[in-house]
Amino acid sequence: MAEREEGVVLKWCLKEGRNGGYGFIERSDGSQIFCHRNAIRRGDALQEHTLVSFRTVPNPSKGRHCLQAADVEGGVCFAFLHATCPRQSGCPFSHTPPPPPPAPPPLDELVASIHASRGHSPPLFVDTLSECEAQCARLAREGEVAVDFEGVDLGRGGELLLAQLASPTPPAVILDIAKLQAAAFEEGGLRALLESPRVLKLVYDGRADADALYHLYGVRLLNVCDCQILFTLHLDGFGRTTHLPGLGRALAARGDAGSRELTQLKSAVGRLFIPDKGGSYEVWRERPLRAALLEYAACDVCALHDFKRLWGGLIDAAEMRRLAERRIRTTIEGDGAKGQHMSERDF
Repeated sequence: MAEREEGVVLKWCLKEGRNGGYGFIERSDGSQIFCHRNAIRRGDALQEHTLVSFRTVPNPSKGRHCLQAADVEGGVCFAFLHATCPRQSGCPFSHTPPPPPPAPPPLDELVASIHASRGHSPPLFVDTLSECEAQCARLAREGEVAVDFEGVDLGRGGELLLAQLASPTPPAVILDIAKLQAAAFEEGGLRALLESPRVLKLVYDGRADADALYHLYGVRLLNVCDCQILFTLHLDGFGRTTHLPGLGRALAARGDAGSRELTQLKSAVGRLFIPDKGGSYEVWRERPLRAALLEYAACDVCALHDFKRLWGGLIDAAEMRRLAERRIRTTIEGDGAKGQHMSERDF
């Protein structure tokens, strides 16, 4: 038994165990000391309490330690009897902090790993008018095309920077709208593709994209299958939901979307451009665009074909078009794609 131990404490908590509650004190280094709840002399009602210091004192009569801890508020002293010293065996919980997760590999390695594991080529970045016209013409011959956009504050008051397009056959195509501007829609053929009644466009909640397309470029997104509707109908099988599920939840439900590499990529790239995570949307303007940003832009749009394959049978195609286009029309003719209503079920 150790003679004495002192240290700085992070918190005191109560935790349910097989034989009742246990308290534990967590040190600043992450290790822990545990105390039986029924041995607490004072402070029994505390569920979590911040402490500033502690010391353990040998208690030979009990064969264990007494533990004394000073509360951060007012210096009140709490004494915990029968404290289990971390050097003793028989502690009901592990007191060795888990090792930190391994650092993710560099972004370029992540992208290469994703391509190798999924067996497809990287997305095709298009920044010339002639190539834009060729790719839009090719995609217009497909039966369905998944569509997504990246930009700043997507909607009528924002800016479109990239258009991501994917047929069932790779590669995905990423059009540089920041460079091509309106020419991508007119001479480049993107308007004809998005407004075509013959090509089914797959989106995941395309309201903000459609609002930007209409108010910035006069383009109407027509013949739409909204995969958010499909996924919501799938969730209705477990009980009707009143709030709309986000894309991340649908990706997780797809089954293979939880690959470690893809999760790491999305997390790392999110930190580059999401302001709340310390990033800036300006990274989407950088040229050449980083490979990780290209892959991030392509991975979601490619998943939309999987969503339709998994859940497309839950609704008649004509009813889907009616619901999807009503959502879009209500948005572009109303107050736009901002506000609480965007998370509330509207079909």
